Amino acid sequence: MSPEQETKVCPVIEQSCEKRHALLQQYRWKGKDARRDLFNDLKTLDTEVRNQLVYILTADQMETYAKLREEDRTAMREQIKNRRGRPF
Repeated sequence: MSPEQETKVCPVIEQSCEKRHALLQQYRWKGKDARRDLFNDLKTLDTEVRNQLVYILTADQMETYAKLREEDRTAMREQIKNRRGRPF
């Protein structure tokens, strides 16, 4: 990633992390019924981030980003599966 790309990508990722954390806190104690809403909100956030990054990163870099996000999703699914019965 070029220095110019880095200065543009970092704020997008930082804001995404802050919003993701806020969503997790918002839904933390709402129980199972709210999980679908949480996942929908997280999916919307992910789409917003991709829509911003597509103007900054190259096609190859976007492919790498997509692979990394999928790895993150897989890890999160595992964590959720292992936390059954506890708030997320």
